Amino acid sequence: MQWELAAGSCWLQTAQPFRAYSSNSTEDTGGNAFISPAQDQKGCAACVGFAVTDAAEAAVNVYKQQSWDKLSLSEQDFSFCRMEPRVNCDAGADLEGILRQVASGRISGLAPRSYYAYIAGPGPPLDCLRARGCPSQLPAEEDFSMAYDGNSLDTMAKVKQQIMLNGGVLTSMAFGPTDSFKRYDGKAAGAVYDPSDITDGTEPELHALFCYGWSDSVGQLGEGSWLCKTAGAPHGASTAM
Repeated sequence: MQWELAAGSCWLQTAQPFRAYSSNSTEDTGGNAFISPAQDQKGCAACVGFAVTDAAEAAVNVYKQQSWDKLSLSEQDFSFCRMEPRVNCDAGADLEGILRQVASGRISGLAPRSYYAYIAGPGPPLDCLRARGCPSQLPAEEDFSMAYDGNSLDTMAKVKQQIMLNGGVLTSMAFGPTDSFKRYDGKAAGAVYDPSDITDGTEPELHALFCYGWSDSVGQLGEGSWLCKTAGAPHGASTAM
């Protein structure tokens, strides 16, 4: 699923597909790193809200051709003020619910992260009212839409195209237990996180991800990997998967 602006995009056409690309590489994008650093959702099941705001930030940055540090969207505002019903830290939020919110036009603005920082749970109702009084960080006079199901990205080529067009795509992945990230060295050369490596018998956990790049040759067998970030890991994580 991708979140995109209805206007202002153009199709990228290349003679040969890129074997590696990152929306955070100035060499790949032509000058801008569009993707903000990974955040930490802490003990709250808010990964969907983080992934959606990641996608929205990337789409706006690509649309405006600006670096990630020019924009911040409040995950707190999105998950605990804009959503109806509010996100429950135990149950989280489902993608279908978010689609209904977008289709209804309810999510038409978001406060900056600097004004309403994430606190891993609902804040006082007055804070939401104040956040709504902030100037929206979303572009004026533009519509946001989510492509899902009927307009699915059913091939890797389509996923790669949307990453290049809108900065990234929103997806989910069955992870190993959160503690497995503590044992994973994402900074090692050629490191790729693979939940199937976790063999301690723990049930996998489903997490929302925002993926913003790929490599066709990185992996255990050179089968390729996606470059993603998630707030579901301790302190957040941005790594190949």
